[in-house]
Amino acid sequence: MTRKAHPDAIIIAAKDPSSYAEILRKVKGDEKLQGLGEAVARIRRTQKGELLLQLSKSGEETSSFLSLVGESLGDAAEVRALQERVIVECSDLDEVTTKEEIRHWTTHQ
Repeated sequence: MTRKAHPDAIIIAAKDPSSYAEILRKVKGDEKLQGLGEAVARIRRTQKGELLLQLSKSGEETSSFLSLVGESLGDAAEVRALQERVIVECSDLDEVTTKEEIRHWTTHQ
């Protein structure tokens, strides 16, 4: 059974809970974050009340957006990313199995 992959997201936890509107204004108004505005598919609150920016697609841009948002907000909030992770465990391999053989096997499954 294959699970549908969730797109990456950025979570912003404000030090002062009443300042989420100000934080959102600051993120939307920062010129360095124009690319983030185009990449965000949805903005909503989490169950904990944090601000969740759901990105339209996952990829390498998430880490650059994360650092830019962190720079923009400074000490006003804690910023972290939510990304899908996959752990692959290979067992019962013989001693002569190479990385290339494992890579080939995992990509052609």
